Amino acid sequence: MVQLQNIDLGKLIAAAGGDPWQINASLQSGRPAQIAELGQAFHNAGQCTAEADNAFVEAYRRFESSWNRDNGDHPINDSAEVQRTIRSLRGQAAQLPKIAVDLENIAASLAEAQRTCGVLISTLEAQLTDIDRRIGAAEELDRTGNLSAADQEAVDQLINSLELQAIDDTKSTLAQLQSIRAGYSDYLQKSLTNLRTDGYDPTAIQG
Repeated sequence: MVQLQNIDLGKLIAAAGGDPWQINASLQSGRPAQIAELGQAFHNAGQCTAEADNAFVEAYRRFESSWNRDNGDHPINDSAEVQRTIRSLRGQAAQLPKIAVDLENIAASLAEAQRTCGVLISTLEAQLTDIDRRIGAAEELDRTGNLSAADQEAVDQLINSLELQAIDDTKSTLAQLQSIRAGYSDYLQKSLTNLRTDGYDPTAIQG
């Protein structure tokens, strides 16, 4: 979280009506690379039609375009998980490509949400850092004690305006993050339902 000298983050979050950093952290804790690797394993194990193969490739491209490889994420050991599901399906190999596509689309959607939220938070922190600097400069003028009544009023108004701007910027970012989280959550729930229908227990990707 950004470090500010003249803005109280606790009060800012309260005034904005929510914590955008918390929402971002909750999304960033997801592991899209692991989900994508699991999807790839099911894709490799399945009897893929051209349609299923095209759907998987498109989902994988979405994932690849959004996933940040610098986050230290590592593929999971998917062999046991895949073999367990294959055994439980008892020969229904046609379900495996469907599971693969659903998993890859979940990974892509999560990676996209993480990337977008990361950009929004970085933008907000840059805005707040600039506002914090400007508030500090105004307060330094205030501390000189050499201001006329008119100048004092102008400085007070400037500080108040900057504080309101910080709240507005935080509110705006919060609303965007909430929308992204809600969209991903809705998509995830639908996808989990599809996975269960196709015979896969999605517990491994919900932790």
